[in-house]
Parts: sequence; structure tokens; C-alpha cells
Amino acid sequence: PREGKVAYAVKFAVDGSRVALAAALLPADGMVHVEVVKVAPMSGGDAWLVDWLAARVRGSAGVVIDGKSGAGPLVNALRERRAPVRLIHTPTVDQIISAHAGFLAAVQGRNLTHYGQTGLNDVVAAATKRDIGKAGGWGWQGIDGMDTTPLDAVTLAHWLATTKRKSTAGADQTRKVVVM
Repeated sequence: PREGKVAYAVKFAVDGSRVALAAALLPADGMVHVEVVKVAPMSGGDAWLVDWLAARVRGSAGVVIDGKSGAGPLVNALRERRAPVRLIHTPTVDQIISAHAGFLAAVQGRNLTHYGQTGLNDVVAAATKRDIGKAGGWGWQGIDGMDTTPLDAVTLAHWLATTKRKSTAGADQTRKVVVM
């Protein structure tokens, strides 16, 4: 799909070494489509990420930002760039758990599409579940040290696309996905 409700997600690696940016597109009629936009080392900073998101967040469902190693500075930078606060989401643990369960259900129910990106396919093949909390919640964990930040990012983008309403900013409520 090329048009529909678009949502973005950023996931920082636990150790702060990498960041993954993903997009999800929910067309008016059809399944959610997810893609990894970029995975990058944090050694180069996050200015590229701030610029990319600030240029696209208005009129979208918003951006989910997760990862204690970088979420705070990114949220602050987007606020400084006048990104609407209502479009910046820092998920709770319950929301993260819900996102993972919903994403897995979409995969198992074949209610999700992507273009077969090699890096995303690789991390999906090397991912398993890790417990979150003590009430049955779980998130992704890589087997043999595989970094799951790209999978977490598409999981969160999917969650935002399927749970949040479109922005009310502007008359045109559809956006086109632009991949770097």
C-alpha cells in the first residue's frame, strides 16, 4: 500500500548502541504493512532521526519512542522542533506487552504484510519471547545475541497504527510513506 494511516516507531537498544526506526501503514481497506526504515549505530548521534521524524510526524498517527537509553533526549528534541506533543508516545509496560501480543496475533493470522526485508526476516527467525513482569507479558529476545531492535520497532509501529486515531491536523488525513 502507498496511502493510509501511517505510524512511526523508534526503538533504542538496551545498551544504547543502536536505534531502529520503523513505519507501519494502515490502508483504508487492507492489512497493516510494516517496514524497517533504518537501523543505525548511536555513535553518530540522533540528529538524522530528529530531522526525519520532525519532517513527517504531523498528520500521522504519531511516533512511539521506546528505550531508556535514548527516548528522553529524542522526545525533548522533537518537542524543541515543535512536534505536537499528542503525537509523541512513550509506551507504558502494559502497552508494550499489548503491542507484542497484537503483532504476534497479526503475524499468525496473516493480517500483516512487509516486503521481505532481509534484516527483518533475519531477526524474526532469531527471535523468541522474554518475560516482561510477572503477569504473563512478554517481549522479543534475540537468540545467540541477535539484536531485536528492528523487530521491536515494527511491533510498536504496528501497535500505534492499529490503536491510535489519525491526527486531526490538516484536511488530508492520508500520508504517503517515504523510505530513506
